[in-house]
Amino acid sequence: MWIGNAMLLIINLPLIAIWVSILRIPYRHLVPAIILFCCIGAYAVNNSAFDVVVLVVAGLFGYAISRLGCEPTPLLLAFIIGPMLEENFRRAMLVAHGDLATFVHKPISLTLLLAAGALLLLAVVPAVQRRRAEVFVE
Repeated sequence: MWIGNAMLLIINLPLIAIWVSILRIPYRHLVPAIILFCCIGAYAVNNSAFDVVVLVVAGLFGYAISRLGCEPTPLLLAFIIGPMLEENFRRAMLVAHGDLATFVHKPISLTLLLAAGALLLLAVVPAVQRRRAEVFVE
């Protein structure tokens, strides 16, 4: 990692002027070039047009999500953490022979569950109250 960072430093310092000049390129020219390079990169991984189709579908899904006003960060975290969470939950259930009470027997796991519940309530309650205020406006 140190070698990679050192190489990036050596390469990028002399090229700062070039990177700054890229900012002057209008978006109407820059965006198609970025899309083209993304498609070339997706195709180059496996030499498969299916990878390009997956790229386009994922791009359209991301565009739709952004147009609907949804935050992409929680969705990205769910895609990354979700499989690990499922695997470890399955492992815990195998060890506990399917007993969900195993999560509240230990003080540490009980504290973490209560903290997660409190954070969930802190996130949901204001939105519910705001929605109720909109509905019951006199």
